Amino acid sequence: MVDEKNHTKWGNIRLEEVVEFNPESLSGKTDKDYKFEYIDIASIERTGVISGTREFKFINAPSRARRVVEMGDIIISTVRPYLMAFAQIKAQHDNMICSTGFAVLRSKKHIDNNFLYQIIICNPFVEYLKSKMTGSNYPAVKVNDLKHYTFSLPPLMEQQKIAAILSSVDEAIEKTEQIIEQTEKVKKGLMQQLLTKGIGHTEFKKTAIGEIPVEWEIKDFQHLMILQRGFDLPVHKRVQGDNPLLSANGVTDYIDQYKVEGPGIITGRSGTIGKVHYIAENFWPLNTSLYIKEMYNNDPRFLYYFLINFKLERFATGTGVPTLNRNIVHQENVAIPSVNEQKHIAARLTKIDENVEYEVKYLNQLKNLKKSLMQVLLTGKVRVPIDDPEVVET
Repeated sequence: MVDEKNHTKWGNIRLEEVVEFNPESLSGKTDKDYKFEYIDIASIERTGVISGTREFKFINAPSRARRVVEMGDIIISTVRPYLMAFAQIKAQHDNMICSTGFAVLRSKKHIDNNFLYQIIICNPFVEYLKSKMTGSNYPAVKVNDLKHYTFSLPPLMEQQKIAAILSSVDEAIEKTEQIIEQTEKVKKGLMQQLLTKGIGHTEFKKTAIGEIPVEWEIKDFQHLMILQRGFDLPVHKRVQGDNPLLSANGVTDYIDQYKVEGPGIITGRSGTIGKVHYIAENFWPLNTSLYIKEMYNNDPRFLYYFLINFKLERFATGTGVPTLNRNIVHQENVAIPSVNEQKHIAARLTKIDENVEYEVKYLNQLKNLKKSLMQVLLTGKVRVPIDDPEVVET
């Protein structure tokens, strides 16, 4: 229970004591021409990020478009809550209605909106929801289960300071994710440009596969590289070692007794088609994968980017487990620049990859920092000073 008199101590409290659940809903008598932005489960791009909303008039809206939200509210997907389709309604989300697949949480006067959001996205809350799920096809939790969640509540001013600290890390995480996303888009566009138009060309020729630089050659795929099926390796022969054991999805183990000389490239033959991995060292490809057996002195990094852009999944066959027929791929016509130009193309794209890797590393550091801060700040293990004049009680 909230202590009205003592605002300096932490105390255990149930969520229902400080939160209103689903406080407002549209009635069936709503004006049929009433327009709003609709948030469904698919609108949560990732935890905390609302995108892809759709505008509806009430008369045309899905029947589940009923829950009214306002700035500061928190929405929680009650279906498959472990996917964390949770978000806080911000100022830019004006005039929105969310699906009844969400529970809407509205803070009462004893709890800060931003602090509540940090409680909702912390691991203990998610684990609690997972323990309360029922149903096999659409595992879900009930609003009553949410109401009974118990957590530690600090004084309001301390809530604000904790929320400010954690929110600042969230902002850094979101900005870094946006940088990675934008850089990947730039890479995709640049890859398409470099692998079709090259670097610095002014004269082009028309071919059966499109317009290409005059200096480039059209050859069969098999004159650029030869794809080789991987090898059977029973589980009992897989022992720890120094050489990565690779499938279409990447590294699965390490072995000593078998290897293919690196650098090399591996991609999927059956099951997962289209993913491409560049391996700098020696490796051992499993039979569900393909690796480049012959590169004809072409630049391996260039071939890696070429295969990504080539989209091998186009050649998958089979309705059950998709399989790639490399004999068909080998007969495809491709445009090939000189080896020197290959190296320059690969260098440009590698630089972008290095930038992405740097940002991904920084992103992981931020996420680890956020996790550590949540563990100590949301439990009171580490107290924060509340004498900051910028943190005021509301």
